[in-house]
Amino acid sequence: MNIEQRITKLKADLLDHTNAHDKMIAEHNAFEAEFNKRVIQSQSRYQQIAGAIAELELMLREQSERNGEPARSKNRLAK
Repeated sequence: MNIEQRITKLKADLLDHTNAHDKMIAEHNAFEAEFNKRVIQSQSRYQQIAGAIAELELMLREQSERNGEPARSKNRLAK
């Protein structure tokens, strides 16, 4: 194989490698975007649950006060 043929082959190899590398980066970016979406969904769900617990604790405290009972610990709902 002469020098020009070797250069042509190496340029083709480099193009193939560049295309494979670009594909790998695109796949990584897609994975990262999906991961970030799931993290945000998880954080949102955590906030919803924490909010619901806070509401129930408030309702329990108000109910206890109306019934003349001493205020209950926040940990009571966790049991």
